[in-house]
Amino acid sequence: MQVRAAAFLTEPIRYPPAVLDRVRRLAEAGGRREACGLVARGPAGWEVVALPNAAAGADAFEVEPRALLAALRAIEGRGGAVLAFWHSHVDAPAALSQRDRAAAATADGEPLWPGVEHLVVAVAMGRAADVARYRFERGGLVASPLDASAD
Repeated sequence: MQVRAAAFLTEPIRYPPAVLDRVRRLAEAGGRREACGLVARGPAGWEVVALPNAAAGADAFEVEPRALLAALRAIEGRGGAVLAFWHSHVDAPAALSQRDRAAAATADGEPLWPGVEHLVVAVAMGRAADVARYRFERGGLVASPLDASAD
């Protein structure tokens, strides 16, 4: 199986406000544990998927592999592509940790998901406070301003 990722994208994605709101709500639903999931787009439109966090601790995330595979197959079956992975940071800034950066790339620094963005949601006192976007550019993950569109 070859899952389509958004490798063809060179410009930052313009997320509709409803998509970012859905990501925020799912991040808040994680409670005191980091929540995680993905954003996809296909012929039927945008899709925000929450995935189980299999990490042992509350301050880390590891997408449960079988759930990820099932989600990727479903998206591919609908003709969609993964645009972003998202996860929350509870009572911490919307900044990538060293663990996050390591999990997004090979040992050589190549992206595991070329063209796919990473969204981090800061959740403070149970409420989504900030969303930050990171993209692979110039050989590493860099912050990229996040703006929403109406499409």
